[in-house]
Amino acid sequence: MQNPVDLLAGLPSSKDHQAGRLVIGPDHKIYYTLGDQGHNQLTYLFEPNYAQSLPTQQELKNKDFHAYSGKVLRLNLDGSIPRDNPSFNGVTSHVYTLGHRNPQGLAFAPNGKLLQAEQGPNSDDEINLVVKGGNYGWPNVAGYKDDSGYAYANYSAATNKSQIKDLGQNGIKVAAGVPVTKESEWTGKNFIAPLKTLFTVQDTYNYNDPMCGDMTYICWPTVAPSSAYVYTGGKKAIPGWENTLLVPSLKRGVIFRIKMDQTYSTTYDDAIPMFKSNNRYRDVIANPEGNTLYVLTDPEGNVQKDDGSVTNQLENPGALIKFTYKAK
Repeated sequence: MQNPVDLLAGLPSSKDHQAGRLVIGPDHKIYYTLGDQGHNQLTYLFEPNYAQSLPTQQELKNKDFHAYSGKVLRLNLDGSIPRDNPSFNGVTSHVYTLGHRNPQGLAFAPNGKLLQAEQGPNSDDEINLVVKGGNYGWPNVAGYKDDSGYAYANYSAATNKSQIKDLGQNGIKVAAGVPVTKESEWTGKNFIAPLKTLFTVQDTYNYNDPMCGDMTYICWPTVAPSSAYVYTGGKKAIPGWENTLLVPSLKRGVIFRIKMDQTYSTTYDDAIPMFKSNNRYRDVIANPEGNTLYVLTDPEGNVQKDDGSVTNQLENPGALIKFTYKAK
């Protein structure tokens, strides 16, 4: 690469929840996901979450992009703001949608619909249809607006912060002094519910499964979707796989096959786990003929085994794995 050009500099950055998926759409615009930077959890427990914040005209003038956290951005190919981007509070910016946590998957369907795979907290990873101006709820809502298994615990507004820690219960149980709001109490505009969650649980769910020991996050109902790929087939297409979204999982060592309708606006049936191994699947793509999948794996990390326990002994670390369909 020679003479690189910064299209948009000064974006938020941290050690967590970068998201960072970039695709160029059929409209010749750049779509880029920017995570919430891990605010309101772990290292950044007391940092305010800006996924619901929107930039002001003065902030844009000052190139202050902190409010771009937790967004899907839409740029012209030269990095400028498209004229037909949505206006929020009278301000048109690079922001296309808001209310995202860690959206690592982004893929266009053949009809131009934009699909997204997003990592949730302890529950409710999401498969979303990205719609101009949409609000996907985070951090006030995870998954559906159903008061099920999640509540928003705002640690940045907590009192006695030196004495508080995250109990790891998805906001259902929190330390005294932490403000909590139910999903149903949120009144944000233009909320768009996910097409599917992976997976939603009840408030009584045990987020401290002893099977995972100190790495309880591996046992949570989330799967850590790492990307998204729309399978379009080919001359040797896999039978029954038309209108399919493929979503790799970092935690489960599987690729979920999600059947969709012809408009790519509705999901059918359950997400089917396939190609199980002790690997952290990072990305997937098919060959032009449609009978082979190439799957990229992480070089290290933890994954859940078939028996539910955790291992960091990956079978194919940092590899490209080939799966070929052979007709019977």
